[in-house]
Amino acid sequence: MAKVDLSSQAWCDLVFSGKNKAYGAYKMRETSPRRHNIAVILVIVIALIGFSIPTLIKMATPKQKEVMTEVTTLSQLEEPEVKQEEMKRIEP
Repeated sequence: MAKVDLSSQAWCDLVFSGKNKAYGAYKMRETSPRRHNIAVILVIVIALIGFSIPTLIKMATPKQKEVMTEVTTLSQLEEPEVKQEEMKRIEP
């Protein structure tokens, strides 16, 4: 079997020989390599933009300083002394 380039002009002419070339399919087949190249380039450009957006956002936003906040847990607090008061009983 011969090697045939399906995107070549010769293949397009062979497929549409003796057929109506004004129908529209011939024109589409004729311009398909150009469309495919444009589509591949467009996908690559969109992918590059998509992957570079997070980097651009990081570069555009100012860096915030980290503020250390001291947290006191209950185990670090001193327990206050509880005064035991005697309750006086009042008799009527």
